[in-house]
Amino acid sequence: MPTDEQLALWAAIRDRPDDDLPRLVYADWLEEHGDPARAEFIRVQCRLGQLGSDRRKGRKERLPLEERERTLLAAHKEVWADPLCRALAGPGPAEGPAGWLGRMTFHRGFVRALYLDFRSAARLMSCPTDLEPVDAIDIRDCQANYQPAVVRRIVGWTRAECVTGLSVAGATDADVRVIVTAGWLTRLNSLGLWFGSVSDAGVVELARSPLVGRLRGLDLQQNAIGDRGALALVESSHLERVRYLELHDNRIGPGAAAELRERFGDALRM
Repeated sequence: MPTDEQLALWAAIRDRPDDDLPRLVYADWLEEHGDPARAEFIRVQCRLGQLGSDRRKGRKERLPLEERERTLLAAHKEVWADPLCRALAGPGPAEGPAGWLGRMTFHRGFVRALYLDFRSAARLMSCPTDLEPVDAIDIRDCQANYQPAVVRRIVGWTRAECVTGLSVAGATDADVRVIVTAGWLTRLNSLGLWFGSVSDAGVVELARSPLVGRLRGLDLQQNAIGDRGALALVESSHLERVRYLELHDNRIGPGAAAELRERFGDALRM
């Protein structure tokens, strides 16, 4: 069980996900409390993150850091990832702890990204104890598994700030309303509400919400969106970052389509 002090340190990491300082403070705490290997691992990965992806830079420093990273992961990954693997484990062999362990990667000291369907997301949210921060969670599922109750749980989850991608097949205007009013999806950069019954009313509500201000991708294909919804997207003051807008198989007329192309240019798919 994590201590109160540990929970506070995790909360600081969640509050400042792009800042290395809370992670390095936690590394110091780990070393002081008998876990020097994890402390070193966090410091090593934070430094590698600072060196960036250009392997021509910092090569002399990078190579020994990467070797140490591999050594620490080989020795400790199973222990470090075990609480999260067990929270995600389901009934099938591929969903057991060992299956999840094989899919997990670490970045800046913590699990980098999780790709969850509704069932595994529900298991994670039902975990009775708090877990370490996860850098990013992408939740998506097909129409056959669409469950409004799970959508409500996801967007109302108090740890939903780590959800960076959400895609719901079969979504309705009610789902839009829940998503834009919940308040926990503070880092969402990709939203898909496709093959559903989202109408102009839902898109108007979505376009007016500050929630979409971080979005780089918005997929609204195969819904019931007409000209009013299309023009709400055109007039939205919150969609400046969008680099991908999917609207094919809706009910948008040529005039509104032309305005969408004028506003979104090459980002638009119709």
